[in-house]
Amino acid sequence: MRNPVGRPKKKDRDGNPIYRIPTSIYLDIRMKEWLTKKTGNLSEWIEKMIRKAHQNEYCFWCFDDDIKEVHHGWVCRNTRHQQMAGRGAPSVVLHYKQCPNCESWFNERNMPCEMGEGRVICCGICKTNFELEDSRKTLRDMGVPEEVIQ
Repeated sequence: MRNPVGRPKKKDRDGNPIYRIPTSIYLDIRMKEWLTKKTGNLSEWIEKMIRKAHQNEYCFWCFDDDIKEVHHGWVCRNTRHQQMAGRGAPSVVLHYKQCPNCESWFNERNMPCEMGEGRVICCGICKTNFELEDSRKTLRDMGVPEEVIQ
């Protein structure tokens, strides 16, 4: 093949080509000018921010990339966002993870907890199952018959 015409295709971190489509975004002219001064190339900056948001590395509420991965998901660490969360601002958790044990999703009422030697356990189901198994093991170690343990 001869020399291709146009710009070379962008590639992701694994080397796969990124297929792109034109998209229109309507911005206030002052915002466009401010972003152009701040970033230089507006299109590349918007693409970078959308990609970061997709990878849980950018918060669109506070326009900050101070994101930290924790046991239950990815959290925005912007202090203003943390103060306003629940009072006009969305949760600081950008994306929740799944429990490694039962694959249920973490949420506000289903946060991970630690039990013994730093094992991270999620939800009441996992915690209850592990506590039940630990108590059965203790009863077996004490010599209690299996019929009684059940």
